[in-house]
Amino acid sequence: MTTTISVVKAWAIATKVELGYVDDNNMTNSCNFDSALLFPGQNLPCFPSGMSRDKENIEVHKILTKMFYFSETKISSIRERAKVDNSSSQGVGLSDFVDCLSNSVQTAVDYSSVVLSLEKEGQTLLSQELGELLKSLASPELCFVGLFTSWCKFPLYEADFGWGNPIWVSGANIPMNNTVILIDEKSGGGIEAWMSLKESDMKEFIKHNEVKDVMDCN
Repeated sequence: MTTTISVVKAWAIATKVELGYVDDNNMTNSCNFDSALLFPGQNLPCFPSGMSRDKENIEVHKILTKMFYFSETKISSIRERAKVDNSSSQGVGLSDFVDCLSNSVQTAVDYSSVVLSLEKEGQTLLSQELGELLKSLASPELCFVGLFTSWCKFPLYEADFGWGNPIWVSGANIPMNNTVILIDEKSGGGIEAWMSLKESDMKEFIKHNEVKDVMDCN
């Protein structure tokens, strides 16, 4: 997403310069596509989408994408619940899940700094980790593997090509099973969660009382 935003911003600047809306001499282009210097190509395997290229129609794969909206008020409510919800009667409480997720993110951040500092050895470690991830996605022992990505805090609504800022930015309807994309709403208060599940799983998911309590579904 960082690369995508950089491209869009540079494209918007170039467009406004071409239209004469801004002076090229007063514009700075912060685009810097030098990540290959840090991570040279290693012929890594492609990330599996779970779909064959000759069958990309969502009707064939029976995967449904819905947008679930978390208002600012509901987000605050969830945060308050996470502070106290540690009931041993449902197994793992919400606060346990938050702690687990936070620790995982911190581990990933720490690991990334190690990978960057080790240069070629770090690239090898990255390749090995990707290989392990691909194995887990194909493992029959795992009952569920979900892919989550957050586009929050990115300046998605700042791209002005000369006719104003976007009214609404959304994810494309890509039928990848068990995938969630988080996007800030334009005001920055709420969050849109774009979720793709098998049709049968989606029907069961939206019936869950917890989902009804905290989300608006579209």
